[in-house]
Amino acid sequence: MLGGKGGFGSQLRAAGGRMSSRRTNNTDSCRDLNGRRLGTVKEAERLAEYLAGEDERKKEQTEAKKRKLVQLEKQLGIEKKETLEDVDKEEGPSKSKGPAAGQKRRFDDTKFLEETQEIVEGVRDAVAAGELTCN
Repeated sequence: MLGGKGGFGSQLRAAGGRMSSRRTNNTDSCRDLNGRRLGTVKEAERLAEYLAGEDERKKEQTEAKKRKLVQLEKQLGIEKKETLEDVDKEEGPSKSKGPAAGQKRRFDDTKFLEETQEIVEGVRDAVAAGELTCN
């Protein structure tokens, strides 16, 4: 029997199919004719595209903030803005008759504040008494 069982050749053929499927299209480490790496060139192109769209992104961001402000004013019952341009023209806090967004409010219920202070002191005293009895 010359050549044996022939198992080695079939193993090579099977491995060859697996090896060829591992080929990659990643050529980023290769260099172009100017000597720069292709990965660096691609990254520079992506960065240029990103910077070119910066104005558009900022405009979308400000429009989103304006829409959110209009929606919040609707929820708070503040005078309704007809368009986003009206929001642009108006500066400072809203001058409507409803509750103003962004204005500070002072809580002046002295009875409530005194009661809460008494409750806090009572809890502290109870905890202190409990610690003395446990020791």
